[in-house]
Amino acid sequence: MPVYEVHRDGSRPFYTMKLVKGETLSKAIRWHHEQSRAGHEDPLSLPRLLNVFVNVCEALAYAHSRGIIHRDLKPENIVLGDYGEAIVLDWGLAKQIGSADEETAPVLLTEDAQSQATRQGATPGTPAYMSPEQAAGRVDLLDQRTDIYGLGTILFEILTGQAPHSSASSAPLREKEFHAEAQSSQSQNRESGDESPHSKAAPRLSIHDL
Repeated sequence: MPVYEVHRDGSRPFYTMKLVKGETLSKAIRWHHEQSRAGHEDPLSLPRLLNVFVNVCEALAYAHSRGIIHRDLKPENIVLGDYGEAIVLDWGLAKQIGSADEETAPVLLTEDAQSQATRQGATPGTPAYMSPEQAAGRVDLLDQRTDIYGLGTILFEILTGQAPHSSASSAPLREKEFHAEAQSSQSQNRESGDESPHSKAAPRLSIHDL
């Protein structure tokens, strides 16, 4: 996303960026699967979506090379341009690796958009697309691999037409699974005699095991 100007108007900072128009990847995915269910699938539709996915991966690879993670990857935050370009938006939860998280006020989810709404506060992100460590509130574990998990959820939705987690209630459930698997992993390590620091720190459900 190009930023054209960063300046101050008196004491107030402002910036100017490109005006982006186009449909979201979420809308394109819905259209693809609606056409497929109706028996009118364009044979090039899925390859186009997969090409968009590759472009998003390349955009994130660049951000990661600069030490920045997005933390809220989902099809709704990707806009398709008029010429096939994929633009990753909504970097409001982005973070530089190694920097401390600033305190943010919690944002309540609306009833009609629980799983799709971005949550801020102790657990930043969108419940339907959260990695296990995000769902567990382990912001200290978030790094580039958290975004890679997010890319996996986007690919999942491209292929299936559904988000990987269907409701906001899945976040607390995966938080419990995260801690249960951490305890199970540590117990297995003690039984096998593997007491390495890495084996203790990485629960099996976390994206950090990949």
